[in-house]
Amino acid sequence: MRVGELIEANRRLEARVGELEQRLNRNSRNSSLPPSQDPPSAPPRPQQAASGRGRGGEGGHAGRPAALYLLLRDTIAHEASEHGAPTLIVDGSRDVETTVAAVEEMFAEALAEGPRAETIAERRTLLREANEAIASQVLSYLARPWAEGDADSVVREFICECGDTSCDASVHDLVAAVASAPVLARGHR
Repeated sequence: MRVGELIEANRRLEARVGELEQRLNRNSRNSSLPPSQDPPSAPPRPQQAASGRGRGGEGGHAGRPAALYLLLRDTIAHEASEHGAPTLIVDGSRDVETTVAAVEEMFAEALAEGPRAETIAERRTLLREANEAIASQVLSYLARPWAEGDADSVVREFICECGDTSCDASVHDLVAAVASAPVLARGHR
């Protein structure tokens, strides 16, 4: 390896260690994590005084979904029907495996039709688009005022873009690095 490559590798490792240390110290008091995700080492949460109100919804609330939720549900159902899009009611009456099987069956034809890469170049293009979508989601998250980190310090898992149909390698890299070069596993080209 060249000196420049070693320096870059060291920079990435330092960034990764920093991110892992930051994640290790995160709890519900200093991040958006819910209390249920607190590590055992987190300080205990102070007990809140009882408010005198009972648990559950407001008085007169009969346990039904809020009006806004019902309106949203009906709007989505109407628009899907209007465009001939298939729909699947997810109401808790099916377990996860049954729901997944129903979705796969419903969309089997569309999944079989595409997108499909016929050449290595087309495969590389699809893999690049997937990695750019991951980076875009992370950048959108980081743009929020309460989000911690930036593209130069946040490491995520990306898909190797070598284009080999037998390659299923993933690469942990800085989000910022994805914008400047293809993501390749070590030894891949």
